[in-house]
Amino acid sequence: IYFRIFADRMLSSVYPTTDIAMFLLTMTLLLALALKRGIVPVARMGELLFPILLGVFIFICITILPRIKLTNLLPISYLDILPILKGSFKVLAINAYAVICFSSAG
Repeated sequence: IYFRIFADRMLSSVYPTTDIAMFLLTMTLLLALALKRGIVPVARMGELLFPILLGVFIFICITILPRIKLTNLLPISYLDILPILKGSFKVLAINAYAVICFSSAG
């Protein structure tokens, strides 16, 4: 059930033209690897892939930097900045509550 929910979320928000079978297959293979060999190899693979993916992301950001137009970011809102800060405070409060709930007390 969680596979389908996650795949639907990825399809609706990030990859709307991708087939859902790609997400389901990828998550199933990752789960099979974790069940067969344990979670440690999956974590090690993440430790190895993270710097590579971070490097690719930074490279893409640097190469696209000359094409960025800051005027496309404005105006953020026709209102003042205060309503934006109030809205972001609510989201921040929810995330902070989750950190407080799941942190160890001891």
